[in-house]
Amino acid sequence: PECIATVECAQGECLSKTAQADGTICAEGNGFCLNASCVDICDFNNVQCTAAGPCFDVGDCTGGVCSNPMKDDGTLCDDGDSSTDNDQCIQGVCQGEDLCVTNNVTCPLNALQEECIASAFCQNGICQYTDKLDG
Repeated sequence: PECIATVECAQGECLSKTAQADGTICAEGNGFCLNASCVDICDFNNVQCTAAGPCFDVGDCTGGVCSNPMKDDGTLCDDGDSSTDNDQCIQGVCQGEDLCVTNNVTCPLNALQEECIASAFCQNGICQYTDKLDG
């Protein structure tokens, strides 16, 4: 075995085995010795893979590197932007739909409103108004 340094035998019977030191490169060069067994570098370093973002699944560790598999396009997510809706993954990026742009919402003020309204803006597809200060 790759991680056994010496074996002492007598009369066809193994009397003792000495393990390679933990961290020794395995004889085939494909990992490291740990507790007398050859393990991948991921196991040796206890690598824990995590998702790279909301549009990625937790990957697998191979050769010390975690994969980052993308979720399918159209998977629901949260882009963290309160001014968007219908958030979904597109090529690994969480993108929301700006309903003001999508629905071409404008918030014009008539002459009477202009006297009392300081500003008008669209948020989540709905016009919002800010009153002028009294005076």
